[in-house]
Amino acid sequence: MNAAGIITTKAIALAAAGAVSTLGFSLSVAAANLTTTPTPTIGYTTVDMGALAKYPLAGTYVNPPTGTASLSGVPFNLANIALLTSGNNLPLTSTVHKPLSVSVLMNSAFGYYSYKGQTVGTVHLTFSDGSVQDTNLVAGGQVREWWLNSGYLIDTLSSPAAKNVWSGQGVPAAGIGTNPAVIDMVTVAVAPTSADLTGISLSDAASSPYDLLVSGVTVAFDATTRPARPGNSGNTPAAQNSKAPGHSNSANFTGTNPSQSTKKATTSAPAAATTSAATADATTNDSDKHTNRGHH
Repeated sequence: MNAAGIITTKAIALAAAGAVSTLGFSLSVAAANLTTTPTPTIGYTTVDMGALAKYPLAGTYVNPPTGTASLSGVPFNLANIALLTSGNNLPLTSTVHKPLSVSVLMNSAFGYYSYKGQTVGTVHLTFSDGSVQDTNLVAGGQVREWWLNSGYLIDTLSSPAAKNVWSGQGVPAAGIGTNPAVIDMVTVAVAPTSADLTGISLSDAASSPYDLLVSGVTVAFDATTRPARPGNSGNTPAAQNSKAPGHSNSANFTGTNPSQSTKKATTSAPAAATTSAATADATTNDSDKHTNRGHH
């Protein structure tokens, strides 16, 4: 083979290899697209904090959100604050199917700099299969003081799981002057589980005088509606027709093709075919802070 022939052969080989590579890439992309998990439809359940939430939001904040309010896209039922002092907890009951996360409106009181970096609380989740999930709350991480710029209280957040969802002013009686006041939200992701969420317990694990203020609790869940069979395949006319008694002689059921014998029987003995049909018909016929303690 001369030089021109060798060059031509190499060019053809390279082009073929490129085509195979491109095809392989396309198939890989297609396979990846087929296996992509669809984004779930998110539903929310607000949790009743009961009688332990007894300090009106309006007693701590000036014109706070109340009633059913959406904060950073999450709905809450807002009215009162539950005050957790050192060593105490807030047990809540809520049964939620396919839980995804728990969001808590939470801040501290008397959160001095000496607490920074300490585990000051826990979010304890229980499930219908007996399993549990605990998430620690760290001062300056997921939790900060409810009013800012004091100079001696922790008023910053470093955890990506926590964010400010409301800013305003505290009531003058709280003794904070003109300093701004905030409500923050910490979100705890629920580890993948097939069990229902059955309980949420929030606890204050810090030494006195550190307090936790809880203004609201909401659970996000997977509200995606999925058909019993893909595309309702069991409810199409073709699927219903395939179940009819008249198809019982199909090769799919018998393993043989009855078309010729059926045709022959119909031609030579119509009376017998009528009798069989009558017999078949007969067979068918039987058959769900304000703490008023002051701030120092």
